[in-house]
Amino acid sequence: MTRLLHPPAWVRVLITAVVAVYLARRIDLAEASRGVGQLGALVWAQIAVVLLVDRLVMWYRWALLLRAVGAALAPWRSLHIFLTTSFVGSFLPAGIGADAARAAVARAHGEDGGKAVVSVVADRWLGVVGLALVSLVSVRLGGSVPDGLAAWNLGFAAVVGLASLAALFSDAALDRLAPFFVRHPYVGRALTRLARAVGDSRRAPGLLLAVLVLSVVVQLVRVWLALTLGRGLGLPLGWPEYLGVMPLAILITLVPVSLGGFGVPQAAMVWLLAPFGVSATDAVVLSALFVAAGVVANLPGGLLFALDGASRPAPRARS
Repeated sequence: MTRLLHPPAWVRVLITAVVAVYLARRIDLAEASRGVGQLGALVWAQIAVVLLVDRLVMWYRWALLLRAVGAALAPWRSLHIFLTTSFVGSFLPAGIGADAARAAVARAHGEDGGKAVVSVVADRWLGVVGLALVSLVSVRLGGSVPDGLAAWNLGFAAVVGLASLAALFSDAALDRLAPFFVRHPYVGRALTRLARAVGDSRRAPGLLLAVLVLSVVVQLVRVWLALTLGRGLGLPLGWPEYLGVMPLAILITLVPVSLGGFGVPQAAMVWLLAPFGVSATDAVVLSALFVAAGVVANLPGGLLFALDGASRPAPRARS
């Protein structure tokens, strides 16, 4: 199961290479270069603003989740951990690398391991819930989104909704899982701690609602980023079209089957934008810029990471 969720590096390299070769045969590299070159200073400034809002909202969402599960990290410390682990996650499998690093660092700073993991898992899952809610908005738009794409969005939202209800009340099923826990004590302890922490979070419904709202805001900000990039590239699409496309595009980006978010996400964008008459070249450029913007947004965390390393005392030589 772990290998399915996190395939080995050579598998991800192979998948990325195969998809890259496929895309290279479908796109016009000269046209792609011209598209990137036509992005003006105003577009880059707008992108910078969008990325700043994205990072601040994402950090604040995680900070609220830490409070919801009873964690005691100070706001400045949680911001520092969020930024540095987001940077580290740029070099780890997409979707789960930064999450694992964040949980580990939070635990290293004295936070309860179960609470740290729950805060990170809940942060990721609520991000997916936010995507599902945005996809429902696109379904409500009717004629702006092709029927096939609307059906995919509706199915995605339904699966996420059912899974969310099951997770929220998972602590109620602990007794029924006792036989399994006896056979697998390590897994049982881990699942029990996670389920109880999730159950504790239900005691703060106001915080959970605020986090859910912020999750939707985060995804709308990312749709805004795609819209800004698309307008800079001259694509004739507006908010309704991007609301229908980006939830599924972002979801595919989170699947850790490619290197750094390049390869499979670009192929998916070609498929998602084809019904709107967008060329494969423009779709690949839009997706690549979208992923690259996320990498750029993590650079402040890289600076903090470097400063942390420089401030550590050098190990003493043994006499």
